Amino acid sequence: MDFSYNSSGSEIVLSAVQKGQSDIFSFSPRTKTYTQITKDRWDDLAPKFVMDDRYIIFSSTRSEDTLRPTPIRQADDLEIPVSSDIFLYDYMNKSAQLLQLTNTYGINETEPMQLDSSHFSYLSDENGIKNRYTATLDSAIAYIDTVIHYRYIVKAEAQSDYKRNVLQHDLSGKGTKYAELMHLNSRYQIFLNPAPSATSILSEPLKRTSLRNKNLRSVSPKKEKSSSTGTNVKVITQESSSQPTNTEKTVDSSSIDINNYVFQSDFPRKKNKKKKKRKTCCSKASCGYHSFRRCECFSY
Repeated sequence: MDFSYNSSGSEIVLSAVQKGQSDIFSFSPRTKTYTQITKDRWDDLAPKFVMDDRYIIFSSTRSEDTLRPTPIRQADDLEIPVSSDIFLYDYMNKSAQLLQLTNTYGINETEPMQLDSSHFSYLSDENGIKNRYTATLDSAIAYIDTVIHYRYIVKAEAQSDYKRNVLQHDLSGKGTKYAELMHLNSRYQIFLNPAPSATSILSEPLKRTSLRNKNLRSVSPKKEKSSSTGTNVKVITQESSSQPTNTEKTVDSSSIDINNYVFQSDFPRKKNKKKKKRKTCCSKASCGYHSFRRCECFSY
């Protein structure tokens, strides 16, 4: 359904359907092997590697921030999803605890991607039209016992106020160009512009459409998230001994990387040095002298 390469091109993260469920997988083109990351009845879409390939950001309809398998017999007993949110998965440590970047009941956030080390961009239909939003991730120490526990703060704000939906968007590899896909005049059109700054936000909140107001009337008042201020700030407490930063990967010298394994036969063979023939003073093989003065093959 969706796929994306990591920065080196050695791995692919993708969203695929297996047994009627949309889950996230990582695939190695070199070894032709895959690893299933999520295995539940929630829809997981648009995964991408972020933060030096240490994390995976994706959109999901899940109502919890913990990865656990969902048996098929229990899938029907779960709550029917009404919206999708943005989640961050610790791919390096394979943690089952997800970091939830958005938590908006009845509002869909899709197509997430990274802008820089602490800013992420995504599409949201908060006002009834899919516009571009940016989420700022910050952290602070919550408390310390045997390990350090961090409290993550996510601040989401609107960056665009279009009259039409942004169907898809993407950022160039160097981060200088930004592309948006829209349906305009009965045609799908791609608009290419300079990449927006992560700090460029709208000063006023987006005005809701009449259809959005109608849909929100059916939402329970306890579950509806108010966004009248235009700033959607959420404090998320997560017990973790590490922070989502762009630190270098630690390499275990005793482990075997099957994705970069090289067989002995793949190493270049050393060229055998040719032995230099001993030069003799004449053509006879039995001659062992190297000076005409002592050679017995000639008469003096």
